[in-house]
Formats: sequence, C-alpha cells, structure tokens
Amino acid sequence: MMPDSFAQTPALPLILALVGYGVFANLLTYAAFALDKRRAVQGGWRIPERTLLLLAALGGWPAAKLAQHRLRHKTR
Repeated sequence: MMPDSFAQTPALPLILALVGYGVFANLLTYAAFALDKRRAVQGGWRIPERTLLLLAALGGWPAAKLAQHRLRHKTR
C-alpha cells in the first residue's frame, strides 16, 4: 500500500510517463540492435547506423551499450 502523500504527488503522472518512455525507448533500441545483428550474420538488409544512433540519442543509450557488449555489435 502506498502512503497517502506519495499517491497525491502531482508529479507522479509525469514521473510514470518518463519511466514508461525510458523503458519503451530502451526495449526498442535493444530490439533494433539485435535485429541488425541478426541481419548482418544472415547477410540481409541492415538497419542504417543513423537510425541506431538516433534511437540511442532519444533515450535508448543504455540498451545500445548493452547490445553492443552482449551481441558484439559493431565492436570489431
């Protein structure tokens, strides 16, 4: 149960929206890096680097760094 003072915080909707945006941006960025890596291995059409960098700049940079490390994406 939440304390009454927390539930009545006027900034709560904004905080929840920002957290939701961050989660969405990072999931989308990781998925884009993973898809690009899979296509690179299979020799298919790649996602432009400009698009990947834009996703990272729009808030998905933690997922971009994680994807680069875990997927060995554009590290060589």
